[in-house]
Amino acid sequence: MQNKTYTRLLQILGIIILLIFTFSFNFKETADSLKKIDFFWIIVFIFFWFAIIFIKAILWKILVKNVAVVEISIVFAMVSVVAGISAGAFFPGRIDVARPLMLKKDYGVPLDTSLSAVIVEKVLFFTSLILVFLFSSLYFISSSYVDLAGLIYFSLLILLLFVFLLITDFKIIRWFFEKVVSIIPFSKRKKKIILNSVKELLKTFKTIKNQKSTVTFSVLFFFLWLIDIVKIYSVFLALNIEIEIELIAFSYFASTVFGLATLIPGGIGVSEVSQSIIIRNIDDSLDINLVNTAILVFRTIYYYTTILLGSVILIAFSSRPNEES
Repeated sequence: MQNKTYTRLLQILGIIILLIFTFSFNFKETADSLKKIDFFWIIVFIFFWFAIIFIKAILWKILVKNVAVVEISIVFAMVSVVAGISAGAFFPGRIDVARPLMLKKDYGVPLDTSLSAVIVEKVLFFTSLILVFLFSSLYFISSSYVDLAGLIYFSLLILLLFVFLLITDFKIIRWFFEKVVSIIPFSKRKKKIILNSVKELLKTFKTIKNQKSTVTFSVLFFFLWLIDIVKIYSVFLALNIEIEIELIAFSYFASTVFGLATLIPGGIGVSEVSQSIIIRNIDDSLDINLVNTAILVFRTIYYYTTILLGSVILIAFSSRPNEES
């Protein structure tokens, strides 16, 4: 109950921040800007939206095949991804509970197995996000915004963590968790649940640790982030905003990291505001009202519309009988 209340408060806070951000607009200038929008770039944006959903679906399809030894269709994977984005908008840290439930209902995959796959994907997602954020920061090394030494040290730390996950002996990690759990003052039942969860998670990591999977996931995440940047850049082009794509990349990755760090579901409000502040502080020659309009158009088409679409999918899916019945 407390967790639900905490989540609701975070959601309300995010909505308030988003409303304050929206009401800071000069609505007349925003309306004039939207009248002059170049719809060619909006079509490009929508194309890249589909491309991102498709790549995420491929990632999910591969994970499910490796972890649950189940072959799901690409259409089911795409629908699951959209539903997952919607579900993640209602939980801190964008926790996705929709895909495991859909897998259980349609393919009979146990929840602990599919949840492990989701966690592994999130670990890969967060690791790749930090790496691309740090890489995008290199563009601003000469400015006072970035400490080069700190950036290098932190990058090496993340890389070492990633390498550790790839080459480590999972028996050692399992032994470590068993020792830690044994001294925690929990009941035997809770300890068993924790150890089983850890066992399932490590088993998932082990199944994707082979060289082929590592290369596949690395390439897919690379294209995922590259398309993400081109996608948001196309919105700025649609509104005829002359801005460096490096600044778009840095502000987008930084605002995404900040949005996740605040634990506000979906980064509602904070992602928009933080990206606007970063752009304004780095390039004050830009029309901030126009920049804010581009950011809000991007978030509305890409994120909030996806949430609505995912909600419709979840409602339709929950009312549909099980495949087995």
